[in-house]
Amino acid sequence: MANPDLRLKLQNKTFITAPGVFDLVSAKLVDRTQAEAIYMSGFAVVASYLGLPDAGIADYSQMLDRAAAICDTVKKAVIADGDTGYGGLLNVHHTVRGYEKASVTMIQLEDQRIPKKCGHEPRRHIVSTEEMVNKLKVASDARSSKDFRGN
Repeated sequence: MANPDLRLKLQNKTFITAPGVFDLVSAKLVDRTQAEAIYMSGFAVVASYLGLPDAGIADYSQMLDRAAAICDTVKKAVIADGDTGYGGLLNVHHTVRGYEKASVTMIQLEDQRIPKKCGHEPRRHIVSTEEMVNKLKVASDARSSKDFRGN
């Protein structure tokens, strides 16, 4: 279940400390800190899992499995990298539902075109503003809890 504390912090424009994690050990370590949340970094997860850049190589189910495992292991709210939503609008809907069911509190969706590049790389190609707005509308409509947030 999504943690309502993050929604309240966002509404109050409070700074949220959320160190990035890449596996269960790093998640457990961050869970023991004073940080308000945990950030499951797509780049870090893919690099530690496959030894490759975050360029769309790890698929939705692989990342969902890691998000669920992290959420099952920690007490803090988890913010997870949801990539581009792993495809079109139907995929975005499915991604939001899956991450929310896995107990992720907040999801980050990228505005890159597919095939994507690592977000740290230059010469990324992004979708139009209209396409990203549609993606965010679908993501918002897909959630079952107002406490589940998308950015």
